[in-house]
Amino acid sequence: MQVSSNQVDNSYVVGSTQKINSFTLSNSKEFFDILSKNLYSDPLRAVIRETICNAWDSHIKADKTNIPIKATYDGENIVVQDFGTGIPHEDIPLVYGVFGGSTKVLDDTQTGGFGLGCKAPFAITESFTVQNIYNGIKGIYTCIRSDPDNNGLPSIRTIVKVSTDEPNGITVTIPYSEGYSENRINSLIEDVIKLCERNIGNKYLTPNKNLKIFVKKGVITISKV
Repeated sequence: MQVSSNQVDNSYVVGSTQKINSFTLSNSKEFFDILSKNLYSDPLRAVIRETICNAWDSHIKADKTNIPIKATYDGENIVVQDFGTGIPHEDIPLVYGVFGGSTKVLDDTQTGGFGLGCKAPFAITESFTVQNIYNGIKGIYTCIRSDPDNNGLPSIRTIVKVSTDEPNGITVTIPYSEGYSENRINSLIEDVIKLCERNIGNKYLTPNKNLKIFVKKGVITISKV
């Protein structure tokens, strides 16, 4: 989504201005909780929606809408895998570690653009893992909502970086073992896709018409017809 900022031409000030102070954001655990843990009315559905949207957007950017993304739940982890562009490893802290940081700000073919969606897993878990393959390097990162080694603030830990011949793409693994059964969560994944709740792919996909969904051995794959 192309995000723009519109300035108001007319402003009204009573009296003379002595000093102008910019607004800032509080670097506090409570504020980060508002932007992640407490942002969604239906956290589980939102996590599935945001993660799947990001995966499909990566396929749009890579012009790979003919290749499926994969989403599954095995009773312990929700896993969403794409085979899109991947992210330059030096940009991982910007994309996953900055609320408001996004690769989609100037792109009107993708959903989002506000830099919040990839942090959505924090709504249902204390930590999640991102495997990023980009140009021959595989990196594994752990995103932590409240890191005791970072004064209780969110953090990203680089676990490992190794050479690989695997294709570019991102796999997000989100621990979740509360509330719903395995079948219920897999059904929820399908529902999110079928309804295209955030119009996945925008003009590339329309609800119930151009989506191809396969379920085999618990793995749901989604591609454009």
